[in-house]
Amino acid sequence: MKRNYNILRVLIFVVLFCLSPFFNPIKSHAAVITKSIVNDTNVRVRTGAGTNFSIMQANGGDLKLNTGHSVRVLNDVPNAIDTNCDSRLWKNIEFTYNGTLYNGYMCADYITTTVYEEIDDVDFDAYLVSSGFPESYWPALKELHAAHPNWKFKAVHTGIKWKHIIDNQSFATGKSLIQTTNDGWKHIDSYNYDTNTFRNDYPGGGKSWYAASRDIVAYYVDPRNFLSEISVFMFETAALDPVNHTLQGVEGILKGTWMENKIVEGTNKTYAEVLMEVANEVGASPYFLASRIIQELGRNSPSSIISGTVKGYEGYYNYYNINATGSSNPEVIIANGLTYAKNKDWNTRYKAILGGAEWIVNGYINIGQDTLYNQKWDIVGDLYSHQYMQNIQAPAGEVGKIYSAYSKSNLLGSEFIFNIPVYLEMPSTASPLPRKENPIAYLSSLSINNNALGTFNYDKDTYNYTVALGTSTIDIKATPKISGASVAGTGIINLDKDVTTIEIVVTALNGNTKTYKIIVTKSGEVNANIDEIMINSGVKYNSSHIWGLELGMSSNALIDKIKNVNSNATISIVNKTGAPKGGNHLSTGDKMLITLNDETKSYEVIIYGDVSGDGEITVLDLLRVQKHILGSAVLDKGDTYYKAADVSGDGEITVLDLLRVQKHILGSSRISQL
Repeated sequence: MKRNYNILRVLIFVVLFCLSPFFNPIKSHAAVITKSIVNDTNVRVRTGAGTNFSIMQANGGDLKLNTGHSVRVLNDVPNAIDTNCDSRLWKNIEFTYNGTLYNGYMCADYITTTVYEEIDDVDFDAYLVSSGFPESYWPALKELHAAHPNWKFKAVHTGIKWKHIIDNQSFATGKSLIQTTNDGWKHIDSYNYDTNTFRNDYPGGGKSWYAASRDIVAYYVDPRNFLSEISVFMFETAALDPVNHTLQGVEGILKGTWMENKIVEGTNKTYAEVLMEVANEVGASPYFLASRIIQELGRNSPSSIISGTVKGYEGYYNYYNINATGSSNPEVIIANGLTYAKNKDWNTRYKAILGGAEWIVNGYINIGQDTLYNQKWDIVGDLYSHQYMQNIQAPAGEVGKIYSAYSKSNLLGSEFIFNIPVYLEMPSTASPLPRKENPIAYLSSLSINNNALGTFNYDKDTYNYTVALGTSTIDIKATPKISGASVAGTGIINLDKDVTTIEIVVTALNGNTKTYKIIVTKSGEVNANIDEIMINSGVKYNSSHIWGLELGMSSNALIDKIKNVNSNATISIVNKTGAPKGGNHLSTGDKMLITLNDETKSYEVIIYGDVSGDGEITVLDLLRVQKHILGSAVLDKGDTYYKAADVSGDGEITVLDLLRVQKHILGSSRISQL
């Protein structure tokens, strides 16, 4: 009854007062809540109240806490003589680190404490309903509202389906990169089975950058994972706020970096002063500009792209790494960025800082990509095509310094506005942080009765195997590709039926599973039917199609491949008009007929990317994919040529398929026929 009454109150309020996006809450007070968090990165914890005390140790190194780490303040300890702590105040804190409870001391400058009352705010509840925030957003937003009543939260209804953005952001193309040693966060499509490595040579990345997995992309795309005291600032507008953006705040962001209190060469101003001046001129947040430079160039030792000494580009600077991409070679990346700077005549540090800021404002902020979140995920206009960065962790990584600047400038009580995206058909709960362990659940070998299965392939799921009529058992052995992965379903298997299906389940270190099936048939003749021949030939097939054929493979080579399994089979291949292929290379739409023991089956050939059916991947195929997407010449979804155009294998023909065909033609990335 109480719940129904609350709902009724909300509905009445909506009807009578036509809620506006910004409101004056009416609160009924309850319990007082105190939360303390670390507001900076790599903050040392000490054994006593002062920098003269030693740094606490954990896991063989200095114990450092990062932005957002929760602590419990036990006592305040003044230390008037320690000039390294601006406030001259230390706090005795208790906190958990890697599962262990610690007690230590930290300068009060690096701790933000928020005290607020837990409230029952019917106005805010009604606003959440009227604004269209899904219920899964409410708990975090209510907590933020209680702690910061002046903060405003706007639901940005993107009109984008959740699956659409995750699909488009998680393909292993280098669009979304992550710097990680966690194999579980790397895209499985970027895994090379032969070398047992994940690809790390994406343009714009580097040796420690990998294509992000679908699950880790979903975690960082999901706004609900970042509705917290600090992370919510990734949704703050990057436009200039003359009231809240101060020189003191910029200095707070630059503290501890190579720009702290440093004069910009060619001026008589510090970096903080220059950034404030530039921000006011272009209309951008100086906090955003400062954080962007740190993110792009590093905190301690900046990239050579602003050294002014790179050979061939002496006296040119690029503070935001603009156009510094297009290769996995750092020297080429730097050269590309400095070529852009040279073309823009950024021959002083001031001009480079100003020119780069103008580029960001005109190219991003002014077209709606006005938050850190939007600049990564590009959910406005031509979706996902105009992303400032590839790093999926950048928005979450940059907000700490911005928040710290606000905190140290006593600005957290200001009226901030946060534009928070909402997607269609989102999961009912926030996407979880995926496990870090290796995700590979492949086998490296499979044997039957101590004989290696000749047709074994790591991504081939089903095998047919024929034994003599009187066979009662079979011995299955399998080895996982990754040490530590488990395998179930092997050993001595009883064959009590004429047909026995054996399932071998591989469980990866992160919990992923893959099931291999062996269908064992008792028969007087091995490879006695067409299905067995097809399975053991290694050709991929279903009831109507065959694929997995090398581009340029001849019809005779395919016939030989099949007949090597059973020479008694009769095989013929014709083109789409019904004429014999005569040894020519295979094309999409060719048909293979196979006959054995009075049984005949036919299969149409699929060559991925060969949409025209000429056996090659050319501009003609690119145009056919484009016409389908534009709707001027739509392919039938059940048609063989539709399947050939769906090179990504997700069942749909999209811009991603168009890009893959284009890259194949340009020679930058071949289309896999597997």
